[in-house]
Amino acid sequence: QVTSPWIAENHSIAGLKEEVAGQVEHLTRLARLEAGDDTFLLVSAALANLTFMEPAAVLAMHVHSTATVLMRAVQASPFTSLFAKDQVATVLANLAAREECRDAILQQDGLGFLLSLLTTSHGASPTQAEGAAAERVLKKAAIALSR
Repeated sequence: QVTSPWIAENHSIAGLKEEVAGQVEHLTRLARLEAGDDTFLLVSAALANLTFMEPAAVLAMHVHSTATVLMRAVQASPFTSLFAKDQVATVLANLAAREECRDAILQQDGLGFLLSLLTTSHGASPTQAEGAAAERVLKKAAIALSR
């Protein structure tokens, strides 16, 4: 929860830059595990928040193929929540800002994955939170595609 954006004044954490590569490596390993939807949501949210908090996190995600791991996890489970898809789309949009990351995403059919996110809907009777999450998925997929 230390990376949660709603914690006031949580723009940086002392020592994060030195530790971010290891944290990304471990979080990426956790994302590979089939540990359940809640775990995947927490892991993908932590990774997404790290992309905002520490620029070195993006490079570490490139090194550890985090985008590929996240895309495969979403594709493997038709029941991935809108909230987890929102976090994955955030990671991809932030990684796509870097040229070397864009190339890696494209090599793993990231274009097809992002296009599939554009078909995201909030379901028949969405809660307000689900509707908002579906909108964020669409926006972030569009941002990633535009980059």
